Amino acid sequence: MERRHFLRNSALILGSFWNLDAWSAPGSYKVLRGDTLSGIAHRFNTSVQTLKRLNHLSSDLIMAGQTLNIQEKVIAGLPNETVTAIKKAPINRNKWKHIVIHHSATRQGNAKSFDSAHRRRGMSNGLAYHFLIGNGRGSGDGVLEIGSRWRGQLNGGHVKSSWYNGNSIGICLVGNFQERKPTPKQLASLQHLVKYLQTSGLMQQKLRVYGHKQIKREQTLCPGKYMDATIASMAKKLG
Repeated sequence: MERRHFLRNSALILGSFWNLDAWSAPGSYKVLRGDTLSGIAHRFNTSVQTLKRLNHLSSDLIMAGQTLNIQEKVIAGLPNETVTAIKKAPINRNKWKHIVIHHSATRQGNAKSFDSAHRRRGMSNGLAYHFLIGNGRGSGDGVLEIGSRWRGQLNGGHVKSSWYNGNSIGICLVGNFQERKPTPKQLASLQHLVKYLQTSGLMQQKLRVYGHKQIKREQTLCPGKYMDATIASMAKKLG
């Protein structure tokens, strides 16, 4: 009797500690009484904004018994929604020949803030890059933002050469990589994006990968010394 009682109590303690009933499926969570969206976000190392987007929530209100998606579905390492948005563009398969990688040379930022800054500099199409990868300051760490130039298949504004702007996809990582290293999540997102662009069949030809400073007559340190090894490796493997 004592042993059976001990086992029952142990099961109760284990269940209450791990909230076993809260799990409904891999990548999802069943809301318990007293849960908050911010608390769930903290528990699963994500953000309230991400949870709201994944679950199509217009507010922070959640109900006990509700099942929330916690993880994004991924394709080739990229969130499903990102892949869908990339493919939704009217892609000109013959236009793109290169990928040029940049850093923002700032400590923080996001697509919206850089778009405004570039418009103030006279760029009528706004954000100079086709893609931007956040560092957790102003945008999520490793979060990939798709610019209007990709969505509209417009020339970039990320290098001085009009020829390269016309046939190169510009990818910018937020940060100053002459001073510090990019985050692991940024590098992972960059590698997934470049690989997807190279191998998904979206392009007519294989894209060559460059760091900004490798473009002739650019006279820049961009994307910084801490990106040199990464770009060399990517160029060897993918471009």
